[in-house]
Amino acid sequence: MAMNLTLKQIRAFVAVARLGSATRAAEQLHVTQSAISLLIRDLEDKSEVQLFEHGRSLTLTEAGKEFLHIAERIIGDVDQAVDNLNGLATKARGKVAIAAGVFIASTILPPVLKAYRERYPNIELYIRDMLSTDLAGAVLRGEVDFAVGTDANLDRSVLSVQSLRHFRLGVFFPEGHPLESRKTIGWRDLRPWPVIVVNPLNALWQRAMAMLYAQGITLEVAFEVTFPSTALAMAREGFGVVIQPSYAIPGLAAEGIVGRPLSGPGVESEVVVIRRNGSALTPAAASLIALLEHTLGEAAQTPPTPERRHKIS
Repeated sequence: MAMNLTLKQIRAFVAVARLGSATRAAEQLHVTQSAISLLIRDLEDKSEVQLFEHGRSLTLTEAGKEFLHIAERIIGDVDQAVDNLNGLATKARGKVAIAAGVFIASTILPPVLKAYRERYPNIELYIRDMLSTDLAGAVLRGEVDFAVGTDANLDRSVLSVQSLRHFRLGVFFPEGHPLESRKTIGWRDLRPWPVIVVNPLNALWQRAMAMLYAQGITLEVAFEVTFPSTALAMAREGFGVVIQPSYAIPGLAAEGIVGRPLSGPGVESEVVVIRRNGSALTPAAASLIALLEHTLGEAAQTPPTPERRHKIS
C-alpha cells in the first residue's frame, strides 16, 4: 500500500518522540499544538500503525520505536542534503572540471585558477589539458563542466560557444635573434626565417595560410609538430620561429625565447568557453567562467608595453 508521508509529519513525529510532549514539540517547530496533533494523527491514519500510546503522556509503541530510527535517518539525510545545496549555492563547497587546449592551459588558466582558489578554497578543481581538437568531445561526453579553447570548427548545433576575447597572432624566436631588435614585426619580416608549425591542420593556421596567400607572402615551413612545447624547444635551439596566439607572450616565461605580437593584416585567435547545449552550470562553474571573463576583459584594456621583453617556454 502506497503512503504519501510528508516531511512535516516525519519532523513532527521525531520531535514528539524525542520530547515526549506535543506541546514542547510545537514550541520547537514553531507551530501550534493542534497542528502537531493533527500531523501525528494523519501519520498514524495513513500508515495504519499506532506509533504512540495516547494517554497523559505520549510514549512510543514498539512500532513507533522502530520507525523512530528510520525517521531520524530521513531527517538527517534531508538536512544534510539542504546543507550541501546551500554550500553549492554559496560556493562554500563543490567541484569544477575544466578542459583546455595545451597552450591555453599553460598560459591563460594558471593565474585565473590561482585567483579562483584564493576566493573559493573549498572548491575542488580538476584540469585536463589536451589538443584543441579533443575539447568538443570531452564536453559532449560530459567529462568536464566546460572547456576553454579557440573557436575553430565547433559544431554549434550541439555546442554552446561563449566568446571571451580575441587575440592577434604572435611570433616567438630565440633570444638574440635578429628579429628581437625590431620595434614592430610584420608577416613579411618573417620571410627570411624558417617556421616551425604547430598542428598544421589547425583551423587557425589554415586561416593564416589563406591570408598569407592573399597577401602574396610565402613562408618556409621547416618543421611540423603537434605540441607548442615541442615547437618552442626547437625554436630555442635555433631551428626556426614559431607562430602562435599572442596570449602566450605574458603568460609563459623561460630562458631563451622572446615573444612579440605580429603587426599589420593578420588572423585573430578567439578564446571561447565551450559547453554542451542545454547543460546547466553549477554555481561553482559559473563563477569560474565569470572570473575568466573579468580577467581577460581587464587584460584587453591594459595597454601593451613594447619596451618590455617577455620570455616564454
